[in-house]
Parts: sequence; C-alpha cells; structure tokens
Amino acid sequence: LMIQRGFDKTSNKRIGEEVRKVVKYLTGTENTYRPVFSIIQEMCANSVEHANLNKEDKNWLVTLCYMDDKVAFTMIDLGKGIISTLRKKIPQLFKDTLMFKGNVGTLFGVFDKKYQSSTFDENRNKGLPRIKEINNFEYIDNLRIITNNVYLDFVEKNNCKELKCKFNGTFYYWELTKRNIEKWIQRKFC
Repeated sequence: LMIQRGFDKTSNKRIGEEVRKVVKYLTGTENTYRPVFSIIQEMCANSVEHANLNKEDKNWLVTLCYMDDKVAFTMIDLGKGIISTLRKKIPQLFKDTLMFKGNVGTLFGVFDKKYQSSTFDENRNKGLPRIKEINNFEYIDNLRIITNNVYLDFVEKNNCKELKCKFNGTFYYWELTKRNIEKWIQRKFC
C-alpha cells in the first residue's frame, strides 16, 4: 500500500490517518501513534530539505505492508543520500580520520549527533538521532537503512557494511507490532 508520494511537503493529515489505521489493525482500537508519525515526518522533511536537488527532482515514497502480526514500513527518497550531504564538525573530522571509521562509522555518528546539519541551522540535527532513540526504546522494530554505499542494521550491528555499489538516496525500513505500541503506552507508567 503506497500511502504517500511527495516532492516538496508531506500531508500530515494523510500520514496521520494511515498511522491510525495501522494502530487499529494491530490493536483493534483506532488511535494515534506519535513515534511512527514523527519519524515519517522527519524522513520526508530530510528528503525535501537536504537532498540538494531541484524541486522537480525531489521525490520520496512511503509504503506499508500489512502482515499477520506486524506492519512493515518503507520510506525511500531519491536525493543524494545522508553521507553525501553531511557537514562534519572540524574536531569530528580529525577524529574520524585518525580512527579510520569508514562510512559505516560515519553514518552511525550521524545518528549519534556527532555531525552538523548541512543547513548549519541551530535547531537542526535532531531528527536522525530521534529516529535512533525511537528504535532504541523499541517503539519500532527492525530498523534498517541504506544510503550512499552503507547498509545499517540497528538490530544486528554485525550485518552493517559498506556496499560495493552506491545508492543515491536513502531507504528506511522498520516494522511496527502491537508490542511496540503497548511499550509506548506503558512508558507513562514507568
């Protein structure tokens, strides 16, 4: 099911309606689910703001696949990819050079907020770390990302690797289950 294709903005209403349907499918009760809504918004916004392409060349797609006990989400953009649009802080650039991290380590660093936003805006560089945080809290499962020549697997870090071919863009995959939703609801009581 393709829920949204876009070029310059997202339809909050359309995304919100679909997330509510997913929650109803998994729990039997129609409700919002802020973690997934917010990461879709972030991924789409990153595509629009950081792809460094002409408006008519910007393109992203969000899809869903309903399975027995989970819903798989994918989001893809055809920009330049995260690593290609990265601006490294000077101290981090030296550290990465000395440690020979490669693009896998660099991409993990992006999710750990070690690099500056390509826009240099003060209120930036929060979205990708937030996606990692949502995954770490287990509000989503099986987060995987392909961008440029890197495959990141947030579940099995030993599977992360540099790829032989380059993908110009960013591909995200994650799953949502009833357990994820219950864990998010229970966070208020912990």
